[in-house]
Amino acid sequence: MGGDYYDVISLEGTHWIIIGDVSGHGVTAGLVMMMAQTAIHAVLESHLHDPPVKVLELVNRTLYENIRKLGGSKYMTMTILSCQENGEFFFSGLHQDIIVYREGSGEVERVETNGMWIGVVEDINGMLELGQFSLNPGDAMLLFTDGITEAKNENKEMFSIDGLVKVLDECGQGPVDQIAGNILNAIDDYSGDDDITFMVVKRCGR
Repeated sequence: MGGDYYDVISLEGTHWIIIGDVSGHGVTAGLVMMMAQTAIHAVLESHLHDPPVKVLELVNRTLYENIRKLGGSKYMTMTILSCQENGEFFFSGLHQDIIVYREGSGEVERVETNGMWIGVVEDINGMLELGQFSLNPGDAMLLFTDGITEAKNENKEMFSIDGLVKVLDECGQGPVDQIAGNILNAIDDYSGDDDITFMVVKRCGR
């Protein structure tokens, strides 16, 4: 059981993408991850049209209570993104940077996430920010956990976020399965004791 969490939830034509990572490893981290998944689905079913900030506030309150019941001190990094039909994304939550390949310029951008970890304090109202960016046709977005960036090669060098940027810079114009395959090939000589999770999202059409 691992502590990495990713999800794509579509409800009534609204699409949500979530990625997160529970602190630590093992069974407890896996339990917290499953609690987070359950909380997110429950909150979205009743607050489908709320902004990501509000969704995270509600998820945090539930997760905080459940972690206290476990008698632990776990927390979770998490970013929730709401996808609009025009390619616009609204997001909130503190996790890894979002990496975006721009088809028009051939350049790669890093979108910083800000806010507060989930499950640390009971009320995170006022601690979160609402961010926004757009994917144009042909653009690709990469979401990931630190199991990739902190993986090390035989020289003890971390793959790093710069390694991910380099891969996306080289193959971001390709289809998602090709991008994913290139990332896996790039980290083939790297290893670590953490889960490895990433998601590639590309906007099609012209």
